[in-house]
Amino acid sequence: MSAAQVVAPVEIKDPQMRSLQFKYMDDLKAIGAEINNTSFPYPFYLSRKLDLDEQQQKSADQRSIRFDQFNGHTVLAITGNYYAAYSADQINKDQRARDTFVAVVEPILKTAVPKFQTNPDIQGYAVEISHHILGKVMGVSMERPENLMAFFPQNAALKLLSAKDGDGQQAALLQAQFFVNAEPVAIWLEGEGPQAGLKAPVPEAPAAAESANQVGANIIAGTDGHGSAANSVPSFPKPTKPANDVPHPQPRDTSPEVLASLQAANKQMLETMLKELDPQAHFVSYAAPSFIAFRQNIFLELSLNTTLN
Repeated sequence: MSAAQVVAPVEIKDPQMRSLQFKYMDDLKAIGAEINNTSFPYPFYLSRKLDLDEQQQKSADQRSIRFDQFNGHTVLAITGNYYAAYSADQINKDQRARDTFVAVVEPILKTAVPKFQTNPDIQGYAVEISHHILGKVMGVSMERPENLMAFFPQNAALKLLSAKDGDGQQAALLQAQFFVNAEPVAIWLEGEGPQAGLKAPVPEAPAAAESANQVGANIIAGTDGHGSAANSVPSFPKPTKPANDVPHPQPRDTSPEVLASLQAANKQMLETMLKELDPQAHFVSYAAPSFIAFRQNIFLELSLNTTLN
């Protein structure tokens, strides 16, 4: 059964990757068998295709372990579907990424890395996992997939597995790359990283003004409503402002590239919304829902048929 988790070499187009798949087939089968026997908090399946519902997954192709290229690195690539559903209202994007990393990605790395830790042919590990999020669209509760991709260079993977404490693990994570629906994120095992301790400045008396050479950081609102640290910039003395003087928010990026990215990231959710709500909403068939820019904000545009009595 272990071969059922490994992509057949003849299906790999790249000659170099196909050669590695032949060469290390026994190791790949062993990894597949160990992952298959691992206990996860929620159902997990190795899968060639992401974003399947669990009933589809049970009969779908589960061969996902293969060699691939990522940013010019030869990596061991593993993909799968994890049937945990996170509340979008209670757990933010970074926290969802952390929970899936701890529950699924880390155990997979603990299985795979020892097989190739001294192998010069393998430069890293790429693991992509789809989990689910629960939220509301137009007042209707919906469940939709969200994909976490983790890339660990070989050194970062070894550092993670040999870490003696949380600080050592966090140092390894800082050398890795993480993406949620293709957008970069950071994973912090404790809290929410450096920005968790950043708070709005409290107005001070003029005598306690800042020194001119102090360096601060801008906080830019992300799409999920949580701040992320921007590049550090000089922070110069400013006149003391009244406590009720609220700063104007920075304008949101409404470029065509951002709109296209949102459209792609929410494709499945929009398709599900059309299917489930059309009997009540009567969507216009020739005008698909799309994200648009209006007055420096982003809106979801929906076209509906309305019958006038």
